[in-house]
Amino acid sequence: MKKKLLLLSSLVFASVYNVFSQTKNDWENPEVFAINKEQTRSTALPYASEAQAIKNDYKTSPYYQSLNGKWKFQWVDKIADVPKDFAKEDFNANTWTTMPVPGNWEFNGFGIPMYVNNGFGFPVKPPYINKEDSPTGAYRQEFNLPKNWDGRKVFLHFEGGTNSMYVWINGQKVGYTENAKSPAEFKITKYLKPGKNLLACQVHKFSDGTYLEDQDMWRLGGINRSVYLYSTAQTRILDFFAHPDLDASYKDGVFSAEVNIQNAGTTSAKQTLTLSISNDAGKNVFSQTKTLQVAAGKVDSISFAGTVKAPLKWTAETPNLYTLLITLKDENNKVIEATSHRIGFRKVEIKDGQVLVNGKRVLFKGVNLHEFNTATGQVVDSAVMLRNIQLFKELNINAVRTSHYPQQPLWYKLCDQYGIYLVDEANLESHGLGYGPDNVSNFPEWKDAHMDRIVRLVERDKNHASVIFWSLGNEASNGKAFFDMYDWAKARDKSRPVQYEQAYQRDRNTDVICHMYPSWESMERDAKKDLGKPYIMC
Repeated sequence: MKKKLLLLSSLVFASVYNVFSQTKNDWENPEVFAINKEQTRSTALPYASEAQAIKNDYKTSPYYQSLNGKWKFQWVDKIADVPKDFAKEDFNANTWTTMPVPGNWEFNGFGIPMYVNNGFGFPVKPPYINKEDSPTGAYRQEFNLPKNWDGRKVFLHFEGGTNSMYVWINGQKVGYTENAKSPAEFKITKYLKPGKNLLACQVHKFSDGTYLEDQDMWRLGGINRSVYLYSTAQTRILDFFAHPDLDASYKDGVFSAEVNIQNAGTTSAKQTLTLSISNDAGKNVFSQTKTLQVAAGKVDSISFAGTVKAPLKWTAETPNLYTLLITLKDENNKVIEATSHRIGFRKVEIKDGQVLVNGKRVLFKGVNLHEFNTATGQVVDSAVMLRNIQLFKELNINAVRTSHYPQQPLWYKLCDQYGIYLVDEANLESHGLGYGPDNVSNFPEWKDAHMDRIVRLVERDKNHASVIFWSLGNEASNGKAFFDMYDWAKARDKSRPVQYEQAYQRDRNTDVICHMYPSWESMERDAKKDLGKPYIMC
């Protein structure tokens, strides 16, 4: 949503970094980071039957269409040179080349890969970038909708992978997104037409969002995660949050869930919503059905709760999973849509300065993992992920910090399946601005951009058993925005600790003391203290 600019005429800051005036460019405005962008939700797609949903293979859903492949492409080295009207249907792109999606420009012959530890590759003057060195890619891709999507709501989903981007459908501007490592989803129903449709994107390597993505890594451009369409009925399963907890004795499961049902239509009707949990043998261990009638244009939250007798527990050593199945049916008992998610019964606690999983102390032997491949850049496929997990298991590594941003959804499914503890980190680092009062985390006009990054992290990954900690980010000072982020995450999800490296041992907004690069001497000193919190190097 495009936010109203703050009026700062009566407020004077001591540093030039603090001065913010209205700009004409969305990509140089910290209060504009999402236009017409859907709220992030748990990674799940609609299926036409319960059998399809249980298998949870996107390709089998009649309501899914991948847009991955070769797209028409034009690269320019500054935003001002983007071809005029390239998003229009009658624009002639016959002379353009092609670019793989997912794909990085620099690994396909365009631009120069830039490695930076901390810094931005242009003069530091937030929220501004260097317009004379502002690589930009123009994309065009045609697609046809399946005939069985007539009358359904259609959404365009980017799994992530672009610093900032405008989106058009059939020459009409749909919206704008920032945040390279979180999903961007747009409702595009009203822009579509029968037959052939045109998707166009203007992708920026740099924007004001770059100031929040100053990670120690290769800086690359392009759409480097998957893109797809999906469709839903007028009434749909919008989102869900499952809580597969354990009782105080760690024996029986204590389960609850909230399922949000959205009616985007103009009428309402009685429906039923069933939530069930089954083991790998297909036996139900929990099932409840609720009757509902969601008013037109509204969203209702439906709650479920109960116990599961002695479920197999999830840990990194015993990654036992169950299938959560949610089915929405009409008044004639016909499936409107079904969806599923793998869940694990486990309890994460901090007691006496120790992290306990299912009541047992855990010694974390972890690594930091960037999303990178020497052959394809930031495009990482399942084979690379599985090889990493194999190496972790061989080397007795049981934990991974997703440094320093959310990885693609498949990674979390694999960590659930094979058993890896995850510290799931928000895509937030402003290292190059320093750690003092001049860091943008202290400025009100940057607060919502910070909040957006923790909200989208938690809402996407909240149902994964492997995620045991949330991380607010990395090396980004500890301004007021981070205290607000911590408070939101703790209120939204009471089942997981939240950590933040920059809080050190000093501030309240971390549940874990997670120093970076501590000396041996400092660790010896800390080991003699009663810190009151777990100490885990990050």
